[in-house]
Amino acid sequence: MADGWLNWRGGGRITQKLVALVGLIALTSLPIFFGIILKRKKADLWRPSVKAQIGSLYLGINTQSMWALSYTIVFMLRRTLFVALMFGLMF
Repeated sequence: MADGWLNWRGGGRITQKLVALVGLIALTSLPIFFGIILKRKKADLWRPSVKAQIGSLYLGINTQSMWALSYTIVFMLRRTLFVALMFGLMF
């Protein structure tokens, strides 16, 4: 086995594990952060200035329903979970 930077099984490779943990925390917290933004700005989502800033988060989604707005967050969390599971099964 090569002793490269991505050698996860080698002893003393705390840097790689720390990078993976930070990445997992970032990927998990990003959808939650987007959900908080959408909830706080729900009343202003119709404004052109808000659409210009964060319109891609709710493009084509009914902005009157919080359940419809949560679709993006649920989709991102589900995809993050899938990646984490697949990545975990590889090692």
